[in-house]
Amino acid sequence: MKLLSVLSFILYFAIIPAFLYAQTYNVDDYGAVGDGVTDDRDAIQNAIWDLWGTGGTLYFTSGKTYIISKGLNFYNFSDTHDYLVTTTSNDKATVKIQDGTILYWNHWVFRLSDSRNITVKNLILDGNRDTRNPTQEQSGISVMFIDGACDGTRLKNLKMINSPSDNVLIVVHENYGQTMMTDFEMHNCILENAYRNNMSIISGENFKIIGCEFNNANGTDPQSGIDFEPNNGSANGCKNITVEGCKFKNNVRYGVETPYILEGDGHLTIKNNYFINNGILIGSKYNQIHDNIFVNQDHQHLHGTSTRDGIIYFHSDFESDSNYVYNNYLYDNPMPPGSHLVNFMYNAGGANQLHDNFGYGNTVAGFVLNNTNPNTPAQVIYNNIFIDRKEMGYWTMDIADITNDTLYDLSDFDNDGVLTNSPVSLTGKVNEALDFSPDDKYIEIDTSSSLNIEMNITISAWINWKGTNVNESEQVFVGRNDDWKLGINNSGQIGFYSAQSSDTSFNAGWIQADLNDAIVTNEWHFVTFTYDGRYAKLYIDAEEVAGKQANGVLGTSFNKIFIGSLNTTTYSFNGSIDEVKIYHLAMDKSAVEKEMGINYYVDFSSGNDAWQGTSPATPWKTIGKVNDKMPDFVKG
Repeated sequence: MKLLSVLSFILYFAIIPAFLYAQTYNVDDYGAVGDGVTDDRDAIQNAIWDLWGTGGTLYFTSGKTYIISKGLNFYNFSDTHDYLVTTTSNDKATVKIQDGTILYWNHWVFRLSDSRNITVKNLILDGNRDTRNPTQEQSGISVMFIDGACDGTRLKNLKMINSPSDNVLIVVHENYGQTMMTDFEMHNCILENAYRNNMSIISGENFKIIGCEFNNANGTDPQSGIDFEPNNGSANGCKNITVEGCKFKNNVRYGVETPYILEGDGHLTIKNNYFINNGILIGSKYNQIHDNIFVNQDHQHLHGTSTRDGIIYFHSDFESDSNYVYNNYLYDNPMPPGSHLVNFMYNAGGANQLHDNFGYGNTVAGFVLNNTNPNTPAQVIYNNIFIDRKEMGYWTMDIADITNDTLYDLSDFDNDGVLTNSPVSLTGKVNEALDFSPDDKYIEIDTSSSLNIEMNITISAWINWKGTNVNESEQVFVGRNDDWKLGINNSGQIGFYSAQSSDTSFNAGWIQADLNDAIVTNEWHFVTFTYDGRYAKLYIDAEEVAGKQANGVLGTSFNKIFIGSLNTTTYSFNGSIDEVKIYHLAMDKSAVEKEMGINYYVDFSSGNDAWQGTSPATPWKTIGKVNDKMPDFVKG
C-alpha cells in the first residue's frame, strides 16, 4: 500500500504537470476565420485569456491571414508556466492590423505586459502602415509592444513589418511601478519598413539579439535599425546586451544608435554584424563594437546646419567615451567628398579605443576625423589602415609567388605559408597549381588576427580531386585544425564542418552536398563556402549545393590555417589546389559567380528581338582569369 502511495505521488508531480504544460489552444476553435477580411480580434483575444494561467501553446493556422481591429494583449502572464505562441506547421501565419485602423493607443499587433516566459515564433506581424498614413511619432501602435518585467521573452523566426511607429518597442513604465525586463532573446527575425525605428529599446538587461535583419526604417527620426534610448533621468537603462550576426540595410539614419545609456560597465556588444548603407551612432560609454562589416554607404547625415557624421560616428555631449571599436571592416562606401568613415564630433567624449580597423575600396580620402574638444581625454587611435584588396588571404600557388619553401600571400596582411613535404607545382586552373598527392603534403599559415574571422566569411578554391585517399576517410582543402574544415569525403561530397564548443558556437554541424552533386575526379571545380551569421552555404562551380540556417561563431582557438590538410597529420588532400582565398565578407551567388569568372552576354541566337531587350542572359565561363577578350570565353 505504501508503494502504491509513493507511485501516486510520483505520477501526480511528474505526469500531471507535464500534461498541464502540454495544453493546446487554436484560435480557429474560438471563431477566428483567418480569411484576410473578417475581424478576428475578439476570437483571438478569448483564446489568449484561456491560455493564461495554464501554460501551453496557442496555435495560429499556417498560411492564414488574421485581421485584427485593435491590439492583442498578454497581460500579467506572470506565473511560473511556459507559453508558446506559434503556427500549426513550418509555414507562417499572418496577423495584420485592419486597413485604416486609427493611430491611437491600444492599436498595436501584440502587447506583452508584465508577462514572463512567453515565446512567440513563426508569425508575420503586420502593422499595415500604408493604409494608416502616419505623419508623426505616436505611441501605442507598435507591431510588438513589450513593457514591464517580461523576463524570459523569446521572439523567434518572426517577420515584424510595416509599423506606423516601431516594429518592436521595449519599455518600462516606471510611473506605474513596472520594473525592467531581463533575459530577453530574439533570433532569426526580420524587421522591415517601420515608420520610426525597426526596434526601440528603452530599458533592459541581459538581452541577446542574434541572426536578425533590420531593414528600411523610414518616416520620422530616429529611423534606425535598433535605437537604444533610455529615458533621461530614468533609473533603468540598457546593460549587458549583445547584438550579433545581424544585418542592417538601408535604414535611413543608422543601423544601430546608442545615444543615451546609463553609466556603468558592460552595456553593449555589437559584433559580427553586416551593415549595408547605414552605420552606427555611438553616444554612450563602455561599449564593445568589433568585427562588423560596413559596406555601400553613399550618404552622410547633417546634424544642425553643418556637422556631418560618419559611418561610425561618436556623438552626444561628452558621453561617448571609453568605447572599444576594433577589427571592423569598411569597404566600397561611395561617401560624399569631404566626408570621413569615422568621425568624432566636437563634443564627443574621450578615451575611446579605435584600433585595427580596415578600410578599402572607399571613395573618401579620410578615415578618421578627430575634432573632439581639447578638454576631453585623448582618443586612443592606432593601427587603422586602408587597403586596396578585399582578401584577408590570397594564395595563388603560382611559381612566381613561391621562394624556396615560402608561398607568399598576395593580400595586404602578409599571411605567407610554409610548404611542407614538397607539394609539386604543375599546370593549374590559373597559371600554376600545387599538387598535394599522395599524402602528407600541406601548406602551414601562421598566426594572424586578420584570419581570426568568426562569421561574415567566404572561403574559395579551385580543386582537382584525384579520388579516394586510402589513408583518410576525409580530405581537407582548407582547414583550421579542430576549429573548422572545408573538404571532401571519399564519395566526392563537398562538406564544411565547425566544431561546437560553447552555446555561442557555429551550430549548423555538417553542411554537405548530396551524392547527386559529387565531384568528378580529374576535373577542376570551384568550391566556395560562405557564412553570414544567419545562413551557411556551399557552392560548386558557383551553384549552391547545400545550405543551412545557422547561428554562432566559427572557432579561432587554433591559430594556424592549413591548405591541403586539416593539420600536420590528418585528412591530407589527394589532388591539386589553386587560387585559395579567404574574405571577411559573405558573398552572395552573383559575387561567387564573378569570383569564379562567370560573365553574362546577350544571346543573339535565341530567336528573340535582342534590340527590344527580350533576349535572355546566358552565363559564360572563362578559361582563365577574367579579361575583355572574347576568344578567352567558352560557353557555359
